[in-house]
Formats: sequence, structure tokens, C-alpha cells
Amino acid sequence: MRFSLKRWSIVVIGVGWAGSIIGLLWLSASAAVGISEYSFRQLMTGPGYLLAEQLRPLSTAQREQRLILLRQHFQYPIELVAADSVELPPQARTMLLHQQAAQNSDEEIAYFSLDNDTLIQFGPMWGSAAPADVLGSPVFLLTAAAASAPIVGFSVAAWRRKQRWCRDLQEITACLAGMARSPAVVLPAVAREWMPLVLAMRRHVEDLSAMNERHKEVSQAVSHELRTPLARMRFAMMLLGRSEDVATRNRLQERLQLDVGRLESLVRASLRFARLTDAPARVAREPIAV
Repeated sequence: MRFSLKRWSIVVIGVGWAGSIIGLLWLSASAAVGISEYSFRQLMTGPGYLLAEQLRPLSTAQREQRLILLRQHFQYPIELVAADSVELPPQARTMLLHQQAAQNSDEEIAYFSLDNDTLIQFGPMWGSAAPADVLGSPVFLLTAAAASAPIVGFSVAAWRRKQRWCRDLQEITACLAGMARSPAVVLPAVAREWMPLVLAMRRHVEDLSAMNERHKEVSQAVSHELRTPLARMRFAMMLLGRSEDVATRNRLQERLQLDVGRLESLVRASLRFARLTDAPARVAREPIAV
């Protein structure tokens, strides 16, 4: 549970940090667009003032003739439009009254007031930095690369952590496979997250070792119990071959019968023990009068 909370805390912090960086980058891009629009309006005030000074004293026909000559020196369209035909926000109207260039909110077009009824239209042209242009600029790319460096580092650290987990899991799997063949195995050195599993494996190895020791003790006890009647039987058979006394022979035969019965009981006990160790544990519960 503690590991899960820690992991989710890291994930939440990382996602929050990434969202903050993306938001800041977007705000910086938006600010760059706003600054470029302001600069564009300031730049267009000068050409608008000069054109207005040349065209204002002329008549309507003369203005058109002069525009034909002036258009050759501009890289963008220049037109004279009626002030009522252009939809501008109130702020732009105020700027025109103060002899400043105003920009259309929908198109990249600038306007300058020639008189009360006529506006000089510059454009459409590239007048503001589009978000795509700002995002593709080298400065913005460098800023984004610097901001994304921790994300890359976090991703590399997570990838290395995952590799370590996979390696630890492989070592634990190999240890379990070796434990199935022999309990005398060396437990792997794994990360702290795997320690509960390693401790459980260590207890399992100790249980297997204790079970093997019990089996050895039982085997040694059975072997000892088998050797004792066998030795008596061998000694009795040797005496039986040498003795000619009927009573002695009968007594020796009775001993042999007892030892044979003893061996049979040991064999049956060993078989029952083997069946108990292989049989599943079944607990029978019944009420008893205490």
C-alpha cells in the first residue's frame, strides 16, 4: 500500500509539473503573439501618416492616380475604403481618431484614417506571429527542450527502474526454479520492493530445510529400527543352524517370527508416513464433550 501511494504521488507530481510547463509555454507563445501585433500597429503608423499627408490634399481621382504610383513601392496591397464599410472594434476607432494605425480583429489588415469618410487599408499581410510560427522558432524550441529535460530524465529513470524490476523478477523466478530442485539456494539481492517476497521465500527455504531434516531423521530412525531386528534374525539363524536342541530351535524360531512381525510393522508404518506426506491436508471437525 505504501509503495502504491508513493508511486501514484510521483505520477501525480510528474503530470502536474508537465501540465504547468505546457501551460507556461503556451502563455509565452500567446504573449509573443500579442507583442508582435502591437509592434505591427506601431510600424504601420509611420507609413500611414506619410500616405495620408500625400493623399489628403488631393481629390478622389487624383488619389487613385497617386495610389497607382505608390503601390509600386509597397510589398502589400494598399487601398482606399469607406470608413463605414469596415467593421472595427471601438478601441480601433479610437486609435484612428488619434492618428494611429488600427488592426482588424479578423484579418491581418491595418487601417489609417485619411479623413472622416475614408480609410487607408494596408494588407492583407503577415502582421502578427502565428502560434505555429512561434512554436517553430529556435528560441521556443530551445525553451521547450530545456523544460522537457526533466521529463526525459524521469522517463529514463522509470525505464531503468522497470529494467531493474524485470531483472529482479527473473532472478526470483530462477531462484524458485532452483528451490524446486534443492532448498540449498542463495537468495538473490533484489530491490527493496521485493523484500517481502524474498523474506517469504527465505521462510519457505527454512521450512523445506526443516522438512528435509525431519525426513532424514525419520529415515535414520527407520534404518536403525530395521537393522536391529535384522541383526537379531541373522544371529538367530546362525544359532538355529548350529543348535540341535529342539527347545532352543523352537525358541529361536519364535524370535524370528517376532522379528519378522516387527519388520512388517515398521514397513507398514513407513508406508503410512509416505502416504501422509503426499496426501492433501484434510481436517475433520466434530463436536466433542469437554
